[in-house]
Amino acid sequence: SRISDEKYFITVAETGAVVEASTEKGVFRAINTLAKLIVENELKAGIIEDYPLFETRGYIEGFYGPTWSHENRLSVMRLMAKYGMNTYFYAPKDDIYHREKWRETYPREEYEALRNLFNEANESFLDFNWCVGPGLSYKYTSDEDFALLINKFKSIYDMGVKGFGLLLDDIPWEFQYEEDANAFEGIVDAHIKLVNDTYTALKNIDDEIKLTVCPTQYSGDENGYYVSKFGKGIPSDVKMFWTGEEICSRVLTVRESQELLRSTDHRPLFWDNYPVNDCEMFQEMHLGALIGRDKELYKACEGLISNVMEYSECSKIPLMTIADYLWNPKAYNPDDSL
Repeated sequence: SRISDEKYFITVAETGAVVEASTEKGVFRAINTLAKLIVENELKAGIIEDYPLFETRGYIEGFYGPTWSHENRLSVMRLMAKYGMNTYFYAPKDDIYHREKWRETYPREEYEALRNLFNEANESFLDFNWCVGPGLSYKYTSDEDFALLINKFKSIYDMGVKGFGLLLDDIPWEFQYEEDANAFEGIVDAHIKLVNDTYTALKNIDDEIKLTVCPTQYSGDENGYYVSKFGKGIPSDVKMFWTGEEICSRVLTVRESQELLRSTDHRPLFWDNYPVNDCEMFQEMHLGALIGRDKELYKACEGLISNVMEYSECSKIPLMTIADYLWNPKAYNPDDSL
Protein backbone atom coordinates (compact mmCIF):
# COMPACT_ATOMS: atom_id res chain seq x y z
CA SER A 1 0.00 0.00 0.00
CA ARG A 2 3.01 2.31 0.25
CA ILE A 3 3.27 2.09 -3.54
CA SER A 4 -0.43 2.29 -4.33
CA ASP A 5 -3.72 1.50 -2.60
CA GLU A 6 -4.65 -0.32 -5.82
CA LYS A 7 -1.77 -2.79 -5.87
CA TYR A 8 -2.66 -6.47 -5.83
CA PHE A 9 -1.31 -10.00 -6.19
CA ILE A 10 -3.02 -12.94 -7.87
CA THR A 11 -1.54 -16.38 -7.23
CA VAL A 12 -2.87 -18.96 -9.67
CA ALA A 13 -2.53 -22.71 -9.10
CA GLU A 14 -4.31 -25.78 -10.46
CA THR A 15 -6.63 -25.74 -7.47
CA GLY A 16 -7.69 -22.10 -7.84
CA ALA A 17 -6.62 -18.48 -7.54
CA VAL A 18 -5.83 -16.41 -4.44
CA VAL A 19 -6.18 -12.62 -4.47
CA GLU A 20 -4.18 -10.46 -2.06
CA ALA A 21 -4.45 -6.68 -1.63
CA SER A 22 -4.19 -4.12 1.15
CA THR A 23 -7.51 -2.42 0.32
CA GLU A 24 -10.93 -3.24 -1.10
CA LYS A 25 -9.99 -1.13 -4.11
CA GLY A 26 -7.02 -3.43 -4.73
CA VAL A 27 -9.30 -6.46 -4.50
CA PHE A 28 -11.69 -4.81 -6.98
CA ARG A 29 -8.84 -4.28 -9.47
CA ALA A 30 -7.66 -7.87 -9.02
CA ILE A 31 -11.10 -9.39 -9.54
CA ASN A 32 -11.54 -7.44 -12.79
CA THR A 33 -8.14 -8.63 -14.03
CA LEU A 34 -8.96 -12.20 -13.06
CA ALA A 35 -12.30 -12.02 -14.88
CA LYS A 36 -10.67 -10.72 -18.07
CA LEU A 37 -8.00 -13.43 -18.00
CA ILE A 38 -10.67 -16.12 -17.63
CA VAL A 39 -12.82 -14.72 -20.46
CA GLU A 40 -9.78 -14.42 -22.76
CA ASN A 41 -8.60 -17.93 -21.79
CA GLU A 42 -5.22 -16.52 -20.69
CA LEU A 43 -5.22 -17.59 -17.04
CA LYS A 44 -1.98 -19.43 -16.29
CA ALA A 45 -0.33 -20.80 -13.18
CA GLY A 46 1.98 -18.31 -11.50
CA ILE A 47 1.97 -15.00 -9.60
CA ILE A 48 0.69 -11.70 -10.97
CA GLU A 49 1.88 -8.52 -9.25
CA ASP A 50 0.25 -5.38 -10.61
CA TYR A 51 -0.38 -1.73 -9.80
CA PRO A 52 -1.03 1.47 -11.81
CA LEU A 53 1.66 3.99 -12.72
CA PHE A 54 -0.56 7.08 -13.06
CA GLU A 55 -2.00 8.10 -9.70
CA THR A 56 -5.09 9.87 -11.11
CA ARG A 57 -6.72 8.16 -14.10
CA GLY A 58 -10.10 9.15 -15.36
CA TYR A 59 -12.47 11.09 -17.56
CA ILE A 60 -14.54 14.25 -17.48
CA GLU A 61 -17.86 15.14 -19.02
CA GLY A 62 -16.60 18.56 -20.01
CA PHE A 63 -17.85 18.93 -23.56
CA TYR A 64 -20.25 21.35 -25.26
CA GLY A 65 -23.39 19.75 -26.63
CA PRO A 66 -26.26 17.48 -25.53
CA THR A 67 -25.48 15.89 -22.17
CA TRP A 68 -25.36 12.14 -21.63
CA SER A 69 -28.42 10.37 -20.30
CA HIS A 70 -28.24 9.03 -16.77
CA GLU A 71 -28.23 5.46 -18.03
CA ASN A 72 -25.31 6.19 -20.37
CA ARG A 73 -23.37 7.84 -17.56
CA LEU A 74 -23.76 4.72 -15.44
CA SER A 75 -22.76 2.45 -18.33
CA VAL A 76 -19.54 4.35 -19.07
CA MET A 77 -18.71 4.64 -15.38
CA ARG A 78 -18.98 0.87 -14.83
CA LEU A 79 -16.87 0.09 -17.89
CA MET A 80 -14.12 2.56 -16.96
CA ALA A 81 -13.97 1.16 -13.45
CA LYS A 82 -13.61 -2.32 -14.94
CA TYR A 83 -10.68 -1.08 -17.05
CA GLY A 84 -8.88 0.52 -14.11
CA MET A 85 -9.81 4.19 -14.08
CA ASN A 86 -10.24 5.73 -10.63
CA THR A 87 -11.57 9.28 -11.17
CA TYR A 88 -14.67 10.91 -12.64
CA PHE A 89 -15.39 14.64 -13.08
CA TYR A 90 -18.95 15.83 -13.64
CA ALA A 91 -18.82 19.07 -15.65
CA PRO A 92 -21.14 19.04 -18.72
CA LYS A 93 -21.02 22.52 -20.27
CA ASP A 94 -24.69 22.26 -21.25
CA ASP A 95 -25.91 21.35 -17.76
CA ILE A 96 -27.54 24.70 -17.05
CA TYR A 97 -26.95 24.29 -13.30
CA HIS A 98 -23.24 23.87 -13.96
CA ARG A 99 -22.73 27.22 -15.77
CA GLU A 100 -25.77 29.27 -16.74
CA LYS A 101 -27.73 28.78 -13.50
CA TRP A 102 -24.79 28.14 -11.21
CA ARG A 103 -26.40 30.28 -8.48
CA GLU A 104 -29.36 27.88 -8.21
CA THR A 105 -29.33 24.51 -6.50
CA TYR A 106 -30.45 21.47 -8.46
CA PRO A 107 -34.16 20.61 -8.61
CA ARG A 108 -35.03 17.42 -6.76
CA GLU A 109 -35.07 15.10 -9.80
CA GLU A 110 -31.65 16.24 -11.06
CA TYR A 111 -30.27 16.21 -7.51
CA GLU A 112 -31.35 12.61 -6.94
CA ALA A 113 -29.82 11.58 -10.27
CA LEU A 114 -26.51 13.10 -9.16
CA ARG A 115 -26.78 11.29 -5.84
CA ASN A 116 -27.33 8.01 -7.67
CA LEU A 117 -24.32 8.72 -9.88
CA PHE A 118 -22.19 9.48 -6.81
CA ASN A 119 -23.28 6.23 -5.15
CA GLU A 120 -22.44 4.27 -8.29
CA ALA A 121 -19.01 5.91 -8.40
CA ASN A 122 -18.36 4.81 -4.82
CA GLU A 123 -19.37 1.24 -5.64
CA SER A 124 -17.04 1.35 -8.65
CA PHE A 125 -14.13 2.81 -6.65
CA LEU A 126 -14.14 6.01 -8.70
CA ASP A 127 -13.37 9.32 -6.98
CA PHE A 128 -16.38 11.51 -7.80
CA ASN A 129 -15.76 15.21 -8.47
CA TRP A 130 -18.59 17.68 -9.03
CA CYS A 131 -17.65 20.88 -10.87
CA VAL A 132 -19.15 24.34 -11.27
CA GLY A 133 -18.29 27.03 -13.84
CA PRO A 134 -19.57 30.41 -12.57
CA GLY A 135 -17.23 32.66 -14.57
CA LEU A 136 -19.69 33.77 -17.27
CA SER A 137 -21.64 35.89 -14.79
CA TYR A 138 -19.78 35.81 -11.45
CA LYS A 139 -19.20 39.16 -9.70
CA TYR A 140 -15.89 38.91 -7.84
CA THR A 141 -16.71 41.74 -5.42
CA SER A 142 -20.13 40.36 -4.53
CA ASP A 143 -20.50 38.75 -1.11
CA GLU A 144 -23.89 37.48 -2.25
CA ASP A 145 -22.44 35.67 -5.28
CA PHE A 146 -19.76 34.06 -3.12
CA ALA A 147 -22.36 32.92 -0.57
CA LEU A 148 -24.46 31.40 -3.37
CA LEU A 149 -21.39 29.62 -4.76
CA ILE A 150 -20.51 28.06 -1.41
CA ASN A 151 -24.15 27.15 -0.84
CA LYS A 152 -24.08 25.31 -4.19
CA PHE A 153 -21.00 23.37 -3.10
CA LYS A 154 -22.60 22.68 0.27
CA SER A 155 -25.73 21.24 -1.36
CA ILE A 156 -23.58 18.71 -3.24
CA TYR A 157 -21.43 18.02 -0.17
CA ASP A 158 -24.60 17.10 1.73
CA MET A 159 -24.99 14.00 -0.45
CA GLY A 160 -21.47 12.90 0.58
CA VAL A 161 -19.30 14.39 -2.19
CA LYS A 162 -15.84 15.58 -1.11
CA GLY A 163 -14.24 16.21 -4.50
CA PHE A 164 -15.00 19.53 -6.19
CA GLY A 165 -13.93 21.47 -9.24
CA LEU A 166 -13.98 25.23 -9.82
CA LEU A 167 -13.70 25.77 -13.56
CA LEU A 168 -12.73 29.17 -14.99
CA ASP A 169 -12.20 28.03 -18.57
CA ASP A 170 -13.79 29.63 -21.63
CA ILE A 171 -14.86 32.84 -19.87
CA PRO A 172 -14.17 36.53 -20.68
CA TRP A 173 -10.67 37.86 -20.08
CA GLU A 174 -12.11 41.25 -19.16
CA PHE A 175 -14.10 42.20 -16.07
CA GLN A 176 -17.84 42.31 -16.63
CA TYR A 177 -18.60 44.64 -13.72
CA GLU A 178 -17.11 48.06 -13.02
CA GLU A 179 -16.81 47.27 -9.31
CA ASP A 180 -14.53 44.33 -10.11
CA ALA A 181 -12.35 46.39 -12.45
CA ASN A 182 -11.89 48.99 -9.72
CA ALA A 183 -11.14 46.42 -7.02
CA PHE A 184 -8.52 44.28 -8.78
CA GLU A 185 -5.38 45.01 -10.72
CA GLY A 186 -6.16 42.27 -13.22
CA ILE A 187 -8.45 39.31 -13.86
CA VAL A 188 -5.87 36.85 -12.52
CA ASP A 189 -5.91 38.60 -9.13
CA ALA A 190 -9.67 38.18 -8.94
CA HIS A 191 -9.35 34.50 -9.85
CA ILE A 192 -6.68 33.91 -7.21
CA LYS A 193 -8.88 35.49 -4.54
CA LEU A 194 -11.89 33.44 -5.65
CA VAL A 195 -9.93 30.18 -5.51
CA ASN A 196 -8.38 30.98 -2.13
CA ASP A 197 -11.67 32.09 -0.58
CA THR A 198 -13.42 29.00 -1.97
CA TYR A 199 -10.65 26.73 -0.70
CA THR A 200 -10.88 28.22 2.80
CA ALA A 201 -14.68 27.99 2.89
CA LEU A 202 -14.68 24.37 1.73
CA LYS A 203 -11.98 23.38 4.23
CA ASN A 204 -14.07 25.00 6.98
CA ILE A 205 -16.94 22.73 5.94
CA ASP A 206 -14.76 19.59 5.88
CA ASP A 207 -10.97 19.40 5.93
CA GLU A 208 -11.13 16.27 3.76
CA ILE A 209 -12.63 18.17 0.80
CA LYS A 210 -10.34 18.30 -2.24
CA LEU A 211 -10.44 21.10 -4.82
CA THR A 212 -9.39 21.09 -8.47
CA VAL A 213 -9.34 24.27 -10.55
CA CYS A 214 -9.12 25.12 -14.23
CA PRO A 215 -7.47 28.49 -14.94
CA THR A 216 -8.64 30.73 -17.76
CA GLN A 217 -5.29 30.15 -19.45
CA TYR A 218 -5.27 26.37 -19.55
CA SER A 219 -2.94 25.75 -22.52
CA GLY A 220 0.00 27.21 -24.41
CA ASP A 221 2.96 28.94 -22.80
CA GLU A 222 3.70 27.30 -19.44
CA ASN A 223 5.48 30.51 -18.37
CA GLY A 224 2.64 32.86 -19.36
CA TYR A 225 1.97 35.76 -16.98
CA TYR A 226 -1.54 34.65 -16.07
CA VAL A 227 -0.91 30.97 -15.42
CA SER A 228 2.37 31.58 -13.58
CA LYS A 229 0.84 34.12 -11.21
CA PHE A 230 -2.32 32.04 -10.83
CA GLY A 231 -0.45 28.87 -9.91
CA LYS A 232 1.86 30.57 -7.44
CA GLY A 233 -1.06 32.37 -5.82
CA ILE A 234 -3.26 29.39 -4.93
CA PRO A 235 -2.74 26.66 -2.28
CA SER A 236 -0.22 23.95 -3.16
CA ASP A 237 -2.71 21.12 -2.57
CA VAL A 238 -5.22 22.49 -5.07
CA LYS A 239 -4.88 20.50 -8.29
CA MET A 240 -4.67 22.50 -11.52
CA PHE A 241 -5.98 21.41 -14.91
CA TRP A 242 -3.80 21.95 -17.99
CA THR A 243 -4.49 20.79 -21.57
CA GLY A 244 -0.90 21.08 -22.81
CA GLU A 245 0.71 23.25 -25.46
CA GLU A 246 -2.56 23.20 -27.43
CA ILE A 247 -6.21 23.05 -26.46
CA CYS A 248 -6.30 19.66 -28.19
CA SER A 249 -2.67 18.68 -27.78
CA ARG A 250 -1.12 16.26 -30.24
CA VAL A 251 1.57 15.40 -27.69
CA LEU A 252 1.91 15.64 -23.91
CA THR A 253 5.47 15.53 -22.59
CA VAL A 254 7.50 15.37 -19.43
CA ARG A 255 9.31 18.54 -20.49
CA GLU A 256 6.18 20.70 -20.52
CA SER A 257 5.06 19.15 -17.22
CA GLN A 258 8.34 20.10 -15.59
CA GLU A 259 8.17 23.59 -17.10
CA LEU A 260 4.68 24.14 -15.72
CA LEU A 261 5.87 22.99 -12.29
CA ARG A 262 8.72 25.48 -12.37
CA SER A 263 6.40 28.25 -13.48
CA THR A 264 3.40 27.62 -11.21
CA ASP A 265 4.61 25.39 -8.35
CA HIS A 266 1.94 22.91 -9.51
CA ARG A 267 2.31 19.66 -11.38
CA PRO A 268 -0.34 19.57 -14.11
CA LEU A 269 -3.45 17.46 -13.90
CA PHE A 270 -3.83 17.00 -17.64
CA TRP A 271 -7.27 17.75 -19.06
CA ASP A 272 -6.73 15.73 -22.23
CA ASN A 273 -9.07 16.92 -24.97
CA TYR A 274 -9.29 13.53 -26.60
CA PRO A 275 -11.62 12.00 -27.74
CA VAL A 276 -13.89 15.08 -27.40
CA ASN A 277 -15.31 16.30 -30.72
CA ASP A 278 -17.30 19.44 -29.89
CA CYS A 279 -17.15 22.97 -31.36
CA GLU A 280 -15.14 23.03 -34.61
CA MET A 281 -14.65 19.25 -34.43
CA PHE A 282 -18.36 18.40 -34.56
CA GLN A 283 -18.03 16.62 -37.92
CA GLU A 284 -15.24 14.37 -36.65
CA MET A 285 -15.55 11.04 -34.85
CA HIS A 286 -12.59 10.16 -32.68
CA LEU A 287 -12.45 6.38 -32.39
CA GLY A 288 -8.71 5.69 -32.51
CA ALA A 289 -6.35 4.69 -29.74
CA LEU A 290 -4.64 7.32 -27.62
CA ILE A 291 -1.26 8.34 -29.09
CA GLY A 292 1.36 11.03 -28.53
CA ARG A 293 1.55 10.74 -24.73
CA ASP A 294 5.00 10.36 -23.15
CA LYS A 295 5.61 6.95 -21.59
CA GLU A 296 7.26 8.69 -18.62
CA LEU A 297 4.50 11.27 -18.18
CA TYR A 298 3.24 9.69 -14.98
CA LYS A 299 6.45 10.76 -13.22
CA ALA A 300 5.87 14.45 -13.87
CA CYS A 301 2.13 15.11 -13.49
CA GLU A 302 -0.77 14.59 -11.09
CA GLY A 303 -2.57 12.41 -13.61
CA LEU A 304 -4.64 12.55 -16.78
CA ILE A 305 -8.36 13.14 -17.25
CA SER A 306 -9.86 12.49 -20.68
CA ASN A 307 -12.59 14.78 -22.03
CA VAL A 308 -15.19 12.66 -23.80
CA MET A 309 -17.49 13.02 -26.82
CA GLU A 310 -21.21 13.68 -26.58
CA TYR A 311 -21.60 10.13 -27.96
CA SER A 312 -21.15 7.98 -24.89
CA GLU A 313 -21.06 4.56 -26.60
CA CYS A 314 -18.48 5.71 -29.16
CA SER A 315 -16.43 7.31 -26.37
CA LYS A 316 -15.97 3.90 -24.77
CA ILE A 317 -13.61 2.74 -27.55
CA PRO A 318 -10.88 5.40 -27.13
CA LEU A 319 -11.51 5.51 -23.37
CA MET A 320 -10.54 1.85 -23.02
CA THR A 321 -7.21 2.56 -24.75
CA ILE A 322 -6.70 5.59 -22.50
CA ALA A 323 -7.32 3.37 -19.47
CA ASP A 324 -4.70 0.93 -20.77
CA TYR A 325 -2.17 3.74 -21.19
CA LEU A 326 -2.83 5.20 -17.75
CA TRP A 327 -2.46 1.87 -15.97
CA ASN A 328 0.87 0.98 -17.59
CA PRO A 329 2.20 3.54 -20.09
CA LYS A 330 5.54 1.73 -20.34
CA ALA A 331 3.89 -1.36 -21.82
CA TYR A 332 1.17 0.51 -23.74
CA ASN A 333 0.89 -0.26 -27.45
CA PRO A 334 -1.86 1.75 -29.22
CA ASP A 335 -2.53 -0.84 -31.93
CA ASP A 336 -2.69 -3.76 -29.51
CA SER A 337 -4.92 -1.79 -27.16
CA LEU A 338 -7.33 -0.82 -29.91
